[in-house]
Amino acid sequence: MRAAQKGLSRSDYLLQEMAKVAARPTLEEVIAEIKGDGAVRPSEDSWVAVRAERDSRLIVVPHLR
Repeated sequence: MRAAQKGLSRSDYLLQEMAKVAARPTLEEVIAEIKGDGAVRPSEDSWVAVRAERDSRLIVVPHLR
């Protein structure tokens, strides 16, 4: 069905899909890349960033009298 939607034979569709899978990095390559990046030092505490984001979304409704 997907092959037909793209106007391809099943064989051509599967060849394209296999090429996409083969081009992706392996789990080992991803892990090595992550380890090579080193430690990240955030510029602020996470709770401060979360509070600021939540406060920016806060809608203040005036008290009805």
